[in-house]
Amino acid sequence: GNSILKNVPIGEMENVLFIAVDQLNRGTLSVNREDLKETIAQLNLRAGKKAMALAAFQSSASFFEAGISLLDEYCWDKMYELSLQLYGSYADAQFCIGHFDEVGQVTAVIIKHAKPLWDGLNAYSTLIKALGSQNKLRAAIEITCNILGELGEHIPSVLPDQNATREDLMRSIRLFAMMTDDQFLSLNNISDDKKTMSMKFLSHLAIYCFMAKINYVPFVFNRMLDLTLNYGVSNESCTALAMSSFLISDSDGDSRASYRIGELALLLVEKLEANEYISQVHANVYAARSWNEMRMTTKPLHHAYKRGMEIGDIQNAMLSAQYYCINRFLCGIELPTVEKEFRYFLKQMKEYEQITIHQSTLPFLQAVLNFMGASTNPVELTGEIIAQNTYIEACFDKHLMHVIVKVHVLCGWLA
Repeated sequence: GNSILKNVPIGEMENVLFIAVDQLNRGTLSVNREDLKETIAQLNLRAGKKAMALAAFQSSASFFEAGISLLDEYCWDKMYELSLQLYGSYADAQFCIGHFDEVGQVTAVIIKHAKPLWDGLNAYSTLIKALGSQNKLRAAIEITCNILGELGEHIPSVLPDQNATREDLMRSIRLFAMMTDDQFLSLNNISDDKKTMSMKFLSHLAIYCFMAKINYVPFVFNRMLDLTLNYGVSNESCTALAMSSFLISDSDGDSRASYRIGELALLLVEKLEANEYISQVHANVYAARSWNEMRMTTKPLHHAYKRGMEIGDIQNAMLSAQYYCINRFLCGIELPTVEKEFRYFLKQMKEYEQITIHQSTLPFLQAVLNFMGASTNPVELTGEIIAQNTYIEACFDKHLMHVIVKVHVLCGWLA
């Protein structure tokens, strides 16, 4: 490894980085000098980040783990920044490959040693996403609310009048919907770091409240839109607009506003070059399109799936895949083809341990099979994939009310 690094031509380092670091890692047992261990650890960090950028998440995790193995018990005192980056990157890589128990252990180390709360926020973010992926929605929501409280964003334990909250949200949505493209694009970028981080955690809260505490969703969306109007646009403004578009898409009289703020979300992704948000934004915007546009949504949803997989946004990649399959089902694609696609993506959801999305997708595959005559009771979602009553009970126990609603809608279609 040292030989490769010493003899590599100037400008060619990146081309041999993986080979050189791999060779160095094979000889670390014979390395005793602390300065050399630190250098190799830094090279592992560099190699791991490059592997992450190439979506080689397993390889990246191996590099980060090798770097951590070179640190001693005093590393957080002697090499704080390197330790923070290695452990944080390792947690991100483990999240991408669905090793959520490891994510919990690694983030616990970061949270313990991070000196100001600020340095531990990315670890908290990764932990929250891991909990959400495992259907531990209440734990994800509780941690998110605690962090938001530390950032000055108090989430009330009891909401004010829900009608008033929804009207506040609609007022904010209409303010955006009435803007021209030029007016919207002239909004300043957010410059307050604390508010930027608040937007990030509000985005987490919005996703998991949508799954487990739906009554909080208008409040959270409205707060995100208020911060955008008062402090400027951020990457999470894209998701606030996109998710708000999805939320009101089926409301009477709101379809035009839904469509418009969906357009603004797409416009903002392009302006900010927020490519890491494409998957999440497309999943919400194109899932909210009207019936007569359903066929046009499948291509961007499939692109969102692929983009999410490329950058390690596995959760939103799987969500995009779910909507892709559902919309293919709804717009009349041949049922055997739709069945094959559902099974393919459900297998991936399981491999990446995206339990929440996997569980909420199952009723749709069962509905496809019912329409194909593969159930003894064609109007009940009971067969190979799920048993309707048992499934509803499990969802009720986990407070997955949005999934129960989907089951009843599907049963209505079957009837």
